[in-house]
Amino acid sequence: MIKRAEIISSLTPINGGFFTIADLEQYSSKITTFGKSLEYRNADDGKLASYILYYDDQSEIFVSMVWTHPEHQRKGYAENLLTRLIQSSNKNIRLDVHRNNPAMRLYERLGFKIAARSGEIISMHLKKFIAVMQPYLFPYIGYFHLIDASHLFVFYDDVNYITNGWINRNRILLNGKDFLFTVPISKASQNCLVNETALAINDSWKKKFQQTMRQAYGKAPYFSQVESLVCDAFAQDYDSVSDLAIRSVVNVYQYLNLPFNYVKSSVCSPETKGIGKAERLIAIAKQQGYHSYVNAAGGKALYDKEFFRNHGIELGFIESASVQYKQFSNPFVPSLSIIDVLMFNDPKSVQTLLKSYAII
Repeated sequence: MIKRAEIISSLTPINGGFFTIADLEQYSSKITTFGKSLEYRNADDGKLASYILYYDDQSEIFVSMVWTHPEHQRKGYAENLLTRLIQSSNKNIRLDVHRNNPAMRLYERLGFKIAARSGEIISMHLKKFIAVMQPYLFPYIGYFHLIDASHLFVFYDDVNYITNGWINRNRILLNGKDFLFTVPISKASQNCLVNETALAINDSWKKKFQQTMRQAYGKAPYFSQVESLVCDAFAQDYDSVSDLAIRSVVNVYQYLNLPFNYVKSSVCSPETKGIGKAERLIAIAKQQGYHSYVNAAGGKALYDKEFFRNHGIELGFIESASVQYKQFSNPFVPSLSIIDVLMFNDPKSVQTLLKSYAII
């Protein structure tokens, strides 16, 4: 833990700038007694390079101070410390910042949103959302908006399989039109769970699908890389269609070099199976330590915000922005598989597209 004298000496030169602490002695005493710290120190002399001070004794974390020595600014120390804090807890995180403090850009980049304003002080909030969704095969970009909005994504793999759904099929662009491809299932039935539904893929189907991919996207700018990630997903053996669908999503995140925190409902919350739909989502969120749950937009007709709130969970819905990009010289065909997005956009551009949503 950081020492009181270190807090006083580091904050004294800047006190009265972007913040004002009337009694640094009292402040340092309180934070070292009741609060916590994360810090970087110089390897050679142990002196402080950067630190954050925070309280973690309530339902949410409050970050009281973010400091970096002038010699070590713009090295990413504060960002790394805040990232460590964000990843260490499922609690929501709150902080206050002066409206002219350039650190606001860092906080916004990390996902903090403006919650309130009081004079020149802005209160910012990072809500830690959990999301639950059936595993879909190379889903459309709206599915990835839901993943991006969540800090933990739960693949709902122990619910009933849906025939004619998106668990084992999707749409790609072929000759300027949408084309539906379907992965064969062994004895598909809505009486079986998704993770109990077996695949019926053989080499002939794989070869035919690869030929279709080449016909559809052989001249796309990122065909070679994307073909590899798709073929890799189908090259492995799986116990169920659920595992294939999950692998298809995981491969996308590996290709984009983005972190992906996920778990299966059959692993994290099997005992909740069988209770009401909304009640189970609430139970899963609470079991995993979350106070905020985000759902796909289609859930607006199913789930009530007040019902969730009365059970201690804040409910939000994804509102995806319009996503368009060039598909050869054809008129744009929306809502195709992520395969299509990857074929026509470089990874950095795709990362930007994954942020094209709001939580309402």
